[in-house]
Amino acid sequence: MPDLTPALDRPADLIPVTAARELIPSRKKGKRVDVATLYRWILKGYLRGWEFRPAGAKKRSLFVSRKEVEELLVPVVPGGAESGEQRAESQKPEYLTAREAAAALRQSDAVLDAAGI
Repeated sequence: MPDLTPALDRPADLIPVTAARELIPSRKKGKRVDVATLYRWILKGYLRGWEFRPAGAKKRSLFVSRKEVEELLVPVVPGGAESGEQRAESQKPEYLTAREAAAALRQSDAVLDAAGI
């Protein structure tokens, strides 16, 4: 006989992913976040998901917590640690100028020549 006790970590506010996409504003006017995006977020661990697949059924239903979806939307505090500008600055890759790259190449060649390589 199957265990009918609820899972301890399963929230009581589960909603289908199709309903969850209505809670998230989209960058494209008139469009909603795609279900595939929510599924990717679940796979990456940004959001927890629960699957309902009755025995023998080929299709499944995917659910997420309404509260967890709403918690994805966080306010941006100007000048704070979560500031978009600061986040963008810290994520910028560091590129060398042509002069710096040439100097680094000369230095590495000198080290290799000194080592006899």
